[in-house]
Amino acid sequence: WRPAPAAAPATRPRAPSPPPICRGEIISALGVTEPGGGSDAAHVKLAARRDGDSWVLNGQKSAWVSNGPIATFGAVNVQLEPRNGLEHGGVCIVPFNLPGVSRGRPLDKHGFRSMPQGEIFFEDVRIPRRYMIAAGETYPAHVENTLTGFNASVGALALLGAGQTGLQPLCHPWHRRCRSQVSRIGQLDPGCREAY
Repeated sequence: WRPAPAAAPATRPRAPSPPPICRGEIISALGVTEPGGGSDAAHVKLAARRDGDSWVLNGQKSAWVSNGPIATFGAVNVQLEPRNGLEHGGVCIVPFNLPGVSRGRPLDKHGFRSMPQGEIFFEDVRIPRRYMIAAGETYPAHVENTLTGFNASVGALALLGAGQTGLQPLCHPWHRRCRSQVSRIGQLDPGCREAY
């Protein structure tokens, strides 16, 4: 007696494809800073005006928009017209290929070049109402969470880079000395080389 062979599957299961953001097909930006106001979320000047089932955006974000020159969309802080102040702010998702969106020259910066920064301009940019992801009373909490997380991650990356840069000069001479010592030990006793 022999067991019957297992039936081969008609098609092999395919591995799930990574999402477009992981494949680099879409790139996000964070549009907070503005000329003359920096990242002060209570004094945003980029205006969002309701028009039926849409929001119409007018204004600009300054040269510090992370990924601004290369992003396909962004989370953009706005001021809900006609009022001002933190409790009248909003955050919306804006595809950067919409009519009325334009970009300024990228910032020429010394470091962290993998995340380019640059201005974004909005002239009568119309987005659907559902693209407003935080508004009014939910805006302050959204801003606090976003900026806290973003600043912490950028700070960690900066410390990592500074630490690596600071340690390299110390490690290189030690590394060379260590390798030459191991080489001398190996010349005396070839079996010692395995220990290193």
